[in-house]
Amino acid sequence: MRKSISQATIFDSKKADPDGHLERLFKPHKTIRDAVHGDIMLTELEVRIIDTECFQRLRGLRQLGTTHLVYPCAMHTRFDHAIGCLHVAEKLVRLVNSNPYPDIKIDHYDHLLIRLSALLHDLAHIPFGHTIEDEGGLLMSQWKDAERTERFLGDKSEVAQIIRTSESLQRMSNSGATQYEPIMVLRDLRATIQAIEEHTVEGLVRPFIGDIIGNTLCADLLDYIRRDLYFCGLEEGYDDRFLSYLYVTTYNGKPRLVLRLHKPSTKKIRRDVQSELLHLLRLRYSLAEKVYFHHAKISSSAMIISAVTDMFHREKIDKSRLYSMSDDSLLEYMKNEGTSIAKRLTSNLSRHKLFKPVYGLRFGGESGEDPVYSDKETLRKRLAKKEVRWQAERSLEKQNDLPEGSVVIYCPGEGMGYKAVKALVNIDGHIIGPLDEKAPSRVAEEIRSSITQKHKELWCMYVFVDPDIDDSVKTLVHGDCQIMFRLQSDVEDCRPFFNPSHVHYLLRFEDRLTGQHPELTHLDHDSVLGIAARVNIPAVSDDLSSVISLSFDEYSRIRLA
Repeated sequence: MRKSISQATIFDSKKADPDGHLERLFKPHKTIRDAVHGDIMLTELEVRIIDTECFQRLRGLRQLGTTHLVYPCAMHTRFDHAIGCLHVAEKLVRLVNSNPYPDIKIDHYDHLLIRLSALLHDLAHIPFGHTIEDEGGLLMSQWKDAERTERFLGDKSEVAQIIRTSESLQRMSNSGATQYEPIMVLRDLRATIQAIEEHTVEGLVRPFIGDIIGNTLCADLLDYIRRDLYFCGLEEGYDDRFLSYLYVTTYNGKPRLVLRLHKPSTKKIRRDVQSELLHLLRLRYSLAEKVYFHHAKISSSAMIISAVTDMFHREKIDKSRLYSMSDDSLLEYMKNEGTSIAKRLTSNLSRHKLFKPVYGLRFGGESGEDPVYSDKETLRKRLAKKEVRWQAERSLEKQNDLPEGSVVIYCPGEGMGYKAVKALVNIDGHIIGPLDEKAPSRVAEEIRSSITQKHKELWCMYVFVDPDIDDSVKTLVHGDCQIMFRLQSDVEDCRPFFNPSHVHYLLRFEDRLTGQHPELTHLDHDSVLGIAARVNIPAVSDDLSSVISLSFDEYSRIRLA
């Protein structure tokens, strides 16, 4: 009977290991029971890495950020996912090396590098990492940040110390296998993980390692899809039998991971393999629709982004402090020690008082389908700047006499949460290339229409407000957004607040002021809008100038002067 991965040893071949050094390096040292995959075996080196403080901190970083506010059991962490990713990567190595129609076998050194890269690929995450980095654009993502890379995987890091002192690696290196020299392992590990983050695996000497861990069809995706579904309680899944058609072969002069879509002996298309691959991609979209882009998840993420933005803006926190924080400790710190805006937002979050959308734009259209596509793109690029979003939030609050922290603007980065369909496939034994380029026309159209385009349609910009605000004020904020952004809201949830007769906020201030001071002459429309609204406001860049606003008190001082 063929042994399952959980029953087999990690290293089975003694023929290439007369001194037993490889066997000791790959020998199972500990077994962890995982809710998704069952038993996962770890080597001594991996256990030592897992037991470091920097890796244990991953227990405090939830895999899905604030999704537990929607799906209460979605409390799984990056710690769980990292170990699960290692398990799936091991499975892919075995499937490639046991393929009955192999090309390039994965050797022991690459096997080691795959396991370590899978285990460590999320090590440099910060609290609410994807929210703060990808959705909020407040920081560079983990391995693109040189400071974080040095801290978590640099020569003086905890992980580097574990690798440098590994007796198994030293024995291998001393036996003549110089690639196992600890400093070389650390160098290759850094290069691999950074290339995965930056989508430049083709530049690696062995890019198939990056494919196995972080391409479209990879250990990262295969684990988190199954894990996210399980902990969100969603009764969906994929059949991983089609993964047995994976193999490593040469593509553009380098070894890459490829999925055969045909049966090698007959060259006939395996429609079941093709269908299961497409099913996996549809499942990724389904998760995005039900979980990653759930309206409550988006609202809570927007509140966290706005709170952290204000903390950075007022220099109440710096990124290095985030390195040792968990999700909960960051929220607790902002709630107790944060700015007034951060305190307001996190206090609302702790009571599950999520902000409500009053204005929104869909960014998923294409230039030929959306007549204001270019205007939306211009706005998206402006709002990608955290300073612009912060100023726009404060302006909308001033225009409506709202306390600071009452308005939150959410504008995710381009392509946020979208995983390109770039898995390499072999169509008929001769044609190899990315799935979205080489697939038959019918399949390519299905990918474009029902997967790629549908995913992009989930991507929206929102303006959220405190739920306690009166609906009449929400309507005013909606109208002010249309004036500020020069675009009409096109998100259905925000349409109840549309008011075609919306009055500019300065005109509303004029009515209010003359009501308080009957002796004043009521200025006409042009005079009100012609008031020097930027008097006494510090000079700002052109990018910010159109969102600077007066408060009612400031307007009154200018008007009564």
